[in-house]
Amino acid sequence: MELDTISVVLPDGLEAGVSMHRTASQGVATSDVRKQIHALFPHFARALRLGFRHAEGVQQSWWDGLAADPTKAIALLDENGRILRSTEAAEQIFRREDGLGVRTDILACDDPLSEQHITAAIARACDRISPRASGVRARRKNAPRPYSLSIYPLVQRHRFLAPHGAAALLTIDDPAAPPRGLRAHCKEMLALTHREGEVADHLLAGHSLESTAASLHMSTNTARSHLKSLFHKTQTSRQTELLSFLSRLG
Repeated sequence: MELDTISVVLPDGLEAGVSMHRTASQGVATSDVRKQIHALFPHFARALRLGFRHAEGVQQSWWDGLAADPTKAIALLDENGRILRSTEAAEQIFRREDGLGVRTDILACDDPLSEQHITAAIARACDRISPRASGVRARRKNAPRPYSLSIYPLVQRHRFLAPHGAAALLTIDDPAAPPRGLRAHCKEMLALTHREGEVADHLLAGHSLESTAASLHMSTNTARSHLKSLFHKTQTSRQTELLSFLSRLG
């Protein structure tokens, strides 16, 4: 079997090549055969450009879906911890410079121990043999509650969806962000009354049943009655179970 390769640099700097496999009896490709192959290169150029545009469109759609919620602090990282893309919520955290930030495009933490843990978590997520997700905490300046970071690997066979060679997905739980209540359509789906919705929002924000009652100017017994109704409508039986359900829903 004879192998003959033809390559040419196309417009836009693209390079394409064709390998022709010919039997020994056919011999090396003649100049006429080479001319016929060269005549196909303009078609190759159009196909390559279309393929690149399609890939860019798919990657943009993937990121748009990932970052659809503007309140979520999300970033894509390469194997070295370099920030490739990030949501506005993540950018706000980085600009705050209260412990977590970006230096020369690399995710960094002011606390050396926290930075060591972040680096190790990124390495675990980007391991080519057995990538693993993990969660770490990053200490904040003059604040008792740290950032909670989750770093997930992008499976190798799915990385073509992620732009610019992203290897890991970072999510940041911002303790300074205002608490989010249950969305209106979720309350409607659960058939919550106005008061039940308010109790659910306060519990999600970290209030106890007593502080919820005081904030909503109701008795603790009334708040407890609304809580029992929430248990019934969500088919839960404990407050921790209810909050877990509402957090996933909201």
